[in-house]
Amino acid sequence: MNRHDWERAKKGDTELSGANLARADLSHTKGNNVNLSDANLANANLSYSKLINTNFKGANLVKADLSNADLEGADLTGANLTGAKLHLTKLRGAKLHNANLSNATLGVYGKRADFREADLSSAILFNCRLPASNFTSAICTGADFRDAKLVGSVFTKADLTSARFDGTDLSNAKFNPKSVESASFIGARITGVSLTALGMSQDELVKMFGQTTGFTPKLRSGFILITGRTLLTSKFRKYDFQEFQGRTGNRISIEGLKFPVEHRDLHGLSLQGLNMRRVTLSGGDLSRANLSEADLTGALLIRANLRGANLTDACLAGASLRAADLSKANLTRADLRKAIIRGADMRGCVLEGQNLEDLKKRGAIVD
Repeated sequence: MNRHDWERAKKGDTELSGANLARADLSHTKGNNVNLSDANLANANLSYSKLINTNFKGANLVKADLSNADLEGADLTGANLTGAKLHLTKLRGAKLHNANLSNATLGVYGKRADFREADLSSAILFNCRLPASNFTSAICTGADFRDAKLVGSVFTKADLTSARFDGTDLSNAKFNPKSVESASFIGARITGVSLTALGMSQDELVKMFGQTTGFTPKLRSGFILITGRTLLTSKFRKYDFQEFQGRTGNRISIEGLKFPVEHRDLHGLSLQGLNMRRVTLSGGDLSRANLSEADLTGALLIRANLRGANLTDACLAGASLRAADLSKANLTRADLRKAIIRGADMRGCVLEGQNLEDLKKRGAIVD
């Protein structure tokens, strides 16, 4: 097939459904609503093509090169993409229902892609961006999803046996797969994800979702589980982090965690020694919390309630405490260098080791 034939096909003058286009060079071609259903495109070069809303139903795309192609809205239902190259391919709104992508290399971009019942076994989806995509009943055994962006995606009844999700962003995903046996999720972000459907024990969850994070609390109703930068459950209650720090011997870290507004009630919690660098807790309730020796460097605590909190030897360097309530808090030897404290209420605080005149000059309200 030559370029002239392709131009005729785009105009509807040539029927490409079921055509033999094996090894054809169709790179940089453009077309909308082209019918390539059941076509043989094995080993074809479709790189840099723009095939919006193209019909690839049942097409043979074994080892085809679709790198940098734009397949927005394409229908790849039942297509065979075994060993295909989809590096930087755009699949926004594409349908891959029951498609076979086993051993394919995917570095794709898109949103709401439909992978229902697709065979993704051993597929490489490293660093792909597919938010809000549907992997319902997909076969993902041995698939490599490392560092992928899969926010809000659906994995209902998906087979994730031996799949790798290390560093993957699965925030707010619907995660009730058929199997996660031997799968790896170290460093994955699972904020807003419910893991109850996995039916796994505490030890099994810790092993799968971050055994090196140093925080392994029990999964009791109404409690929180934080591993690294990951927030797993829906409600905060009084909880002793030190119990688990003592068990593991590791320093607990929630560095960079952005607490949802509705989950900023940490009053009375024992957070001693916790790594809370750059956390977002503006407007949160940390009253009477034990934050002694905690590292809050660069934390956002604007208008936070820290009334009566223990901040002895805590590091608040560069933190934003503008208009925060620190009344009656213990700030003994706390590091407030370059902290923004304008309007912060420090009346009644224990300020041993602090320079009162300096605090006043920086806008803090002190006795």
